[in-house]
Amino acid sequence: MVAYSFAANYPEAARKLVMMDTPHPFAVFEQIPLLPAPGTYDLENPARAVHPWWFAINQIPRLSERVFADLRLQEVPARN
Repeated sequence: MVAYSFAANYPEAARKLVMMDTPHPFAVFEQIPLLPAPGTYDLENPARAVHPWWFAINQIPRLSERVFADLRLQEVPARN
């Protein structure tokens, strides 16, 4: 996310940007559950556990493509 933000805000400083989905180098991140158990996610609790949905959606083959199929993504013009 930092690299994308930097490239979007300073295109003259970033000729190319490669964004890849790679494992985190710290083993503790393997312990983070992808999704909460049904009925257990408390939106009112600010101390609730983090569940990175963007990892979970990619665990089911072709799910992300189906979910986002109707979105019409537009090219964002480069800042001058």
